[in-house]
Amino acid sequence: WSTFVPVNLLQQFSREANFYFLIIAVLASIPVISPLSPITSIAPLVLVLGVTLIKDGYDDLGRRRADTKLNTSITRVLSPDGRWEDLQWDQLQVGHVVKLMADEPIPADMILIAAQTQADVGHPQNLGGTCQVDTAQLDGETNLKQKRALPETSAMLTPKKLLSGLRGTVRCEPPNGNLSLIHI
Repeated sequence: WSTFVPVNLLQQFSREANFYFLIIAVLASIPVISPLSPITSIAPLVLVLGVTLIKDGYDDLGRRRADTKLNTSITRVLSPDGRWEDLQWDQLQVGHVVKLMADEPIPADMILIAAQTQADVGHPQNLGGTCQVDTAQLDGETNLKQKRALPETSAMLTPKKLLSGLRGTVRCEPPNGNLSLIHI
């Protein structure tokens, strides 16, 4: 929180309107230039900045609480002995194999190894390796996006297959702002 106020004020003064009213308030406080009291220009600016600061602080606190709740929720990770173990999301490490169920949130970057829909259960020959992902929190789009596992890994649905057949290295580009394209 020690950096919240300065960063927030910097963001607010990067808006042209707020910067304009700051200049007006400074000019109004010089008695030779302005016959009016400086309070008439400074008070509204301070009020707008204060209300925006409080609103942004409240929103930030809500995001922090939601992040904490999500990061302490439980997911299932494949152990070296082939069992699915419960683990908090904030304890997840690079290289963990995670089992997700329908409608579970995904608070980490992941690579889809295999997927099985409800229609696939009981029909092992019908493994498309596809799933639907909701990215509304990332890009604001509410439509589901279809993701497909690689053909080489799409049938690795059991711990035994994952432990025996999954070997390799993933090389990808550094993080960037383009959510729709990733080079692996």
